[in-house]
Parts: sequence; structure tokens; C-alpha cells
Amino acid sequence: MNIKQYMYIYFYSNKQPGDSRSFLILRKLVKEEKHQLMSNIWYSDTECPILTLDPERINDATIDVVIIEHAPATPALAYLVAYALSARKPLLYLIPKYEITHKYFDFLRHYKEKKPWVQVKYYLEATLSATIDKFLKDARSGKFERPCVKFTLRLTPTMSDYLRFTSIREDQTQANWLRALILEELHHDEVFRNRRK
Repeated sequence: MNIKQYMYIYFYSNKQPGDSRSFLILRKLVKEEKHQLMSNIWYSDTECPILTLDPERINDATIDVVIIEHAPATPALAYLVAYALSARKPLLYLIPKYEITHKYFDFLRHYKEKKPWVQVKYYLEATLSATIDKFLKDARSGKFERPCVKFTLRLTPTMSDYLRFTSIREDQTQANWLRALILEELHHDEVFRNRRK
């Protein structure tokens, strides 16, 4: 798992900075956590510099997560969603609770059931900050990463019996049980987490 202390966040909205509650909350969180915020919105702030970047100019090297505030469909928005899905970047799509949405992004609701790194969240003003904060913490902790590195592990027969017994007791596969065990250790290892900053 990749514990990221410093992330590059891309935020998309069609609102002006002062009209976007999501932008103001994200700006505050970014300032506190010392992340880098990029957006299609131009905003001048000496305390929390924000890089203005069109969605078509982003690439794998520049973005860790994508946050989108629901907006009418534009080619730039469609590109950004397609980029996030194809590059497997954690995607948070924010929709105000009582806003009528168009069918062009209905597929995201179904997509998120299979892909945990795609989050479609309906929010109220009171829950918006917690929603964004939780998403960023999950992204930073590596929760959205999928296992892709193969590793061969040789065990003694007793160790194998214990692994089988524990995975049955915990109702998990042996691989998932081992991954959870390693992840737990990873979260407690301050030296490793500081090394990854």
C-alpha cells in the first residue's frame, strides 16, 4: 500500500470559487494537509497556491486524485471522467442532495459498485466537509489501490494450517487475510510512513 502524505488533487467545477462550497472546503483541507491543489478554476491565494490547469493537460505524473463538483456536461468534464477511470485515479463525484442530475453520468453510479475508487456522493451542506475529508484520507492511505504485485511465500506446514484456520475463522481468503495483516502493520510503522513522504 502506498501511504501518501502529500497528494496532487485536481478539482473540477463550473462555478466561480466564491460560489463553490466544495472548492472552499477543499482549499482549507489542502492548506491544512499541505497537498497541492490544481483546478480548472482560476483563484489567487498566496497562502495556498492553486495551479490552474485545463483538464486536457493533466497526466499520470501530475494527478493523484480527482474531485468533481456536479456540472453540466462539457467535453472537458467528459475527458476528466474518462481520464480518471482509465488511469484508475480515485474519483469523487459530488452531487448536491436535492439537485436533479442528468443521465449522462448515471453510469458512474453503477460503475462505483464494482470499483471502490469511484465514489459518487450526494451531500448536504453539513456533510460536505466530512465527505471530502474521508475521501482524501482513504486515497492517502492507499485504500483504493488494487493488489498487483505477485509475491511467493514459502510456509511451514504448521504456518499453512494456521493460515487456513484463521482465514476460515475470519471468513476471508488467505490472501485477503495476509493483506489485512500487512496493512495493519503498515499503519503502525511510523518509520515507513515518514520515509514515504
